[in-house]
Amino acid sequence: MPKTSDRQLLLQDILLAAESDMDQHMEEERLNEDDDMDSDRRTSDGEDNSSGTSDTSSTSSESSMLSSSSDSTGSDVSMPLWTGDISDDDEDEVYLARMSAEGELLEAVSATRVLNPNTMPKVTQLHLVLVEFKTNDPKQFRRNLRVLPDTFDVLIERIEDHPVFSNNSHHPQTPVFIQLAIALYRLGLHGNAASV
Repeated sequence: MPKTSDRQLLLQDILLAAESDMDQHMEEERLNEDDDMDSDRRTSDGEDNSSGTSDTSSTSSESSMLSSSSDSTGSDVSMPLWTGDISDDDEDEVYLARMSAEGELLEAVSATRVLNPNTMPKVTQLHLVLVEFKTNDPKQFRRNLRVLPDTFDVLIERIEDHPVFSNNSHHPQTPVFIQLAIALYRLGLHGNAASV
């Protein structure tokens, strides 16, 4: 079975987030409609009961105040505290802005074939292998020198004190790690590529 790419996973995450936002918004709209219908019913019931005694009207007004306060606290629990000052129109604008941003992100990811392009630093080949590949890309290091970075370090420790790498000349030798890297690179090649 083929492996799912990071790009495909990101596209799935964006779509799931958009779907979740839409479901949440639709649920809030449904709850707001239910609250409006309940308040309309309470208002019509209050008008019908107003012809009765004053005790029942005060009781119904108290119960409506309690239910409205419980509705407001119930809605505050599901929404952040700062949303208490936002009107329904503002909530719709926030929802539309969020959906627009998710749509733009989805479009940008869909138009991009490579999410994390592999950038190659502009340096000499030797620096690239001995510094960049050694620390950031051991697979490429091994491909060039035929050993793992840890093995390379162990080899350096074993040979650096050998007398062949020291001389009494005014012209010092190339550092041991560079000589070893060149030797390992050449040993991994054949034919004309192996010769200097």
